[in-house]
Amino acid sequence: MRSKEDAADSLMLAASRMICAAMVAAILVADPATGAVLCRTGGGTLKVRDTCKAKETSVDPSALGLRGPQGPIGPDGPPGTQGPIGLRGPGAIIKDANGAVVGAYGGFASSDTCCYGYRFGIDIVVRQVGNKLVRFVTDDRLRDQFSPEAGRIRFISTDCSGTPMIYQGVSPLSAYGLVVNRRLFYADGPLTRVSSSSWLQSPLDAEACATESGTTVPPEGCCVATNEGPTDLVPAAVDDLTSYALPLHLEVE
Repeated sequence: MRSKEDAADSLMLAASRMICAAMVAAILVADPATGAVLCRTGGGTLKVRDTCKAKETSVDPSALGLRGPQGPIGPDGPPGTQGPIGLRGPGAIIKDANGAVVGAYGGFASSDTCCYGYRFGIDIVVRQVGNKLVRFVTDDRLRDQFSPEAGRIRFISTDCSGTPMIYQGVSPLSAYGLVVNRRLFYADGPLTRVSSSSWLQSPLDAEACATESGTTVPPEGCCVATNEGPTDLVPAAVDDLTSYALPLHLEVE
C-alpha cells in the first residue's frame, strides 16, 4: 500500500506537469512578435518570459515531452491579389511626321514570299481598330505598292459606291487590310462570291486616271469601271487615315 508521502509526491508531479503544459501552451499560442520563451530558474521553477535572465536556463518545450509531433501540411490558402502591371518592354512603332502613332511595326514583307513577281519589299503595320487587330503593308506615304492587283478595292456598283469588297486574307489572329487612297479597308464580314463592276485604286494622278478611263477620287484615288467575273470576296470596313501627317517613320520605344 502506498504511503501518504508517495501519494503526495504523485499529486505534486501531476500538478507540475499541468503547470508546465500550461506554460508551453502559452508559448505555442503566443504572438510570434513577443518572442516568448520558457526559462528554468536557479530554484528549478519554470517561467515564461520574453528572454531568460542571466542566471536562468532556456528550456526547449520538446525536451519536456509536452510538444507533440508536427502535424500534416494544411491545404493551400486562397490566391493573393494580382500585382501591378509591369513596365512595357521596348518595341518598334510606326508614327506620322507629328509623332502620332499609326500602329506597331510588324516586320518586312518580301516579294519573294508573296505574289506578282515584284522585286521589292515593304513594311507591315499592325493597327488596332476598335476590337480588331488589322495588318497591312505600306510605304512612308501610306501607299500599298506591294501588290497592285490585290490592292484594288472592288465594288458591285459601277461608280465605287456602296459596300467595298476585298480578298479575305485568312488569319486566325488579325484581319487583312489594304491601304488605298489614304484609307484602310479591312476584312469585316463573311466570304461572298460576287461580280464586281468597279474598283478603287491608288495612287493615280488625274492624268494616269484618265488613261484608265477612270474618275479621280481625292486625295489620290481613281475609280475605274470594270466587268469582273464571280470572285470570292469579303465586305470591308473603313478606317480613315487622311489625318496622319506624312511621311511616316519608325521609332523604337
